[in-house]
Amino acid sequence: MNHQPYSDKDYLDAFRYSDEVGLLHFRRKYLPRTMAQICKQGGDEHDAVDVFQEAQIALFLKVQDSAFELTCKLGTFFYALCQNQWLNVLRKKKKGVGVRLEDLNLSIDEKHLIVHMLEGKDRMDFFYRMFNKLGENCKKLLELALIQETPAEEIIRIMGYGSLSYLYKRKSDCKES
Repeated sequence: MNHQPYSDKDYLDAFRYSDEVGLLHFRRKYLPRTMAQICKQGGDEHDAVDVFQEAQIALFLKVQDSAFELTCKLGTFFYALCQNQWLNVLRKKKKGVGVRLEDLNLSIDEKHLIVHMLEGKDRMDFFYRMFNKLGENCKKLLELALIQETPAEEIIRIMGYGSLSYLYKRKSDCKES
């Protein structure tokens, strides 16, 4: 039996090729830290196991993508996946109201990685939720201006505005809303 410690590449290969022994070593190495952190942040062991398993699935899917490139330590990346999963659980349970990244016991690298991962999906989800709350005229204006990149003169014609300055005022008001 190989007693040498697994490298990050070995663990990634274990996920890539469904190597049961490598995955067992991964679980032994990373589950205790995940449990400790989730329990420190208000969860229990059951929550921690669920989060760990969801993060493992996310990692499995990532390594299947040939474009995936690990740019930090695997532990940092996996821990960020776990934190992301835990924040999602908190949001769903409504226990997360007011949970801020700053309140969690994370290193600067872990916070940066979590923010980077959340920015894409969460920002778009947030944008669409807020966009759908707008009135029809604001939706149409922002869709023309920001999504379709329609020229200002054409937007004025379509929307029936009298001037360029009114268009900019309406666009600014809609964006603020």
